[in-house]
Amino acid sequence: MPSLLKSPLGAYPRVVICGLILCAIATAGQKQRSWQNGKVLDAQRSNEKTPDADSWLLFGGTGYGGMPAKPQPETYPPSVTLVIEGETHVYTSQQKLPWPWSKPANISINGPVKFRVEREKLFVVDEDGREHTLIITKKVLKPRS
Repeated sequence: MPSLLKSPLGAYPRVVICGLILCAIATAGQKQRSWQNGKVLDAQRSNEKTPDADSWLLFGGTGYGGMPAKPQPETYPPSVTLVIEGETHVYTSQQKLPWPWSKPANISINGPVKFRVEREKLFVVDEDGREHTLIITKKVLKPRS
């Protein structure tokens, strides 16, 4: 009597079935994300560099050979601040750009935007179809009209 576990193809059908079961389990745990349509009210990019006046005091205030060290500017990573108006709230959010060659969200002021909110994060889809993650810094409830 032939066994039901043995297949002329070997272990391949069992591996495929196990893979399908694992994929079904993995996708069952994901929740559906609700996207909203909104309007971009403002967008600003900052490349602030602020000098630190006390940096020359480090290491006795001297550079090589006893010469005074020049104060080096303290640099912050560039960031983009977006103000997005949704149906019920106005969100002010900030995107830190970790590298100088990082691309900010490609959006137009007063243009439509697709976004979703998850806890303190705002996910925005730009005009190129790329998704960007921003941190919500301010959330204002719109007055009822």
